[in-house]
Amino acid sequence: MPEKSEVRFSKFIGIEALCLLLIPLFFAAVWIPVYQTTAGNVLMQGSIFFLLWDFLQEGLIYLFYWLSVAFLGASLLLFGWKKSLPFLGFYLLGAAIRSIGTVIASAIVLRSFDDVFKANLADASLEILYDFLLLAAFCLIFYLIAMRNRDLEARKTLLPTTAGPVPMPMHLSVLLCLAVYFGVRMYGRIRYDIFLGAATGTQDIVWMVFYYVADLVLLIFGHFAVLLILKLITKKK
Repeated sequence: MPEKSEVRFSKFIGIEALCLLLIPLFFAAVWIPVYQTTAGNVLMQGSIFFLLWDFLQEGLIYLFYWLSVAFLGASLLLFGWKKSLPFLGFYLLGAAIRSIGTVIASAIVLRSFDDVFKANLADASLEILYDFLLLAAFCLIFYLIAMRNRDLEARKTLLPTTAGPVPMPMHLSVLLCLAVYFGVRMYGRIRYDIFLGAATGTQDIVWMVFYYVADLVLLIFGHFAVLLILKLITKKK
């Protein structure tokens, strides 16, 4: 009788867990201070630097959520709800570091701790709530598609280890998680565009369309990125 294979975390899980904290920490302690300092430089006004900076910033944020979806999905399918609580905490801690750390870093660079700082802290609290609701949505999706009506051993077989193709429930779970995040971002972009008003020229229209298409491309790319991360952090033994 062949020996039963066991699915578990690979050696890369420690690197991913660390990235869930290091990316927000880097964002708050390095990224935002550099941006605030550069934005105050008159010589940099109108520079393409800020456009490139925005693209890279979006990439960092997307990477955080890609890692989060992979981390949450793997922990839920490997350990179930109760034993996954520490892993879920990594996500919330990273989100808190990014939100609150960004406000504090900006205040330190700008040397401003007035009422605006307090208002920004309140907004940061709302961002943490937003990340908590995203976490709840991700967990609900994994539960409804990959966990319900399956015992722990059956759930483990859904994880895309390097040994074979990705099962369809995992494909669908990851895609829906990213679609939820994509939908929230689209809502934010549409609200922002309405606030700014109608485009005043061809260039404005081109950039507007570009941002929407870029988000759609990142949604599709992110699906395969998350599955690749899942393959890296899980293995059969």
